Amino acid sequence: MQQFGKLRPRELVGNWLLCVALSHGRGESLTFTTDHAEGDGVIVDKTSGATFPTEHVFVPKQQPGEHRSVEEQVIDQVTLKQEKAGAQYARGRMLLVFL
Repeated sequence: MQQFGKLRPRELVGNWLLCVALSHGRGESLTFTTDHAEGDGVIVDKTSGATFPTEHVFVPKQQPGEHRSVEEQVIDQVTLKQEKAGAQYARGRMLLVFL
């Protein structure tokens, strides 16, 4: 865990799952690393060298009686993060949404 700096366990798992899912059957070789710009990690294509900074957002389970679409829930969570981190939140980053 110490090798990944400030990344949380769920961010490590999320980045790993994304790398595995995108690499499977496509012949790509993806990995991830920490993000020195304080994001939630960087996906790295080991073949081309391309990098994709990530930002993660977690959408909690709806409370009983709530009937909002997934889109509304995601927008609500991103809006909350923008209020905390500023309007530039996730700009230029691949947004991973955990439901």
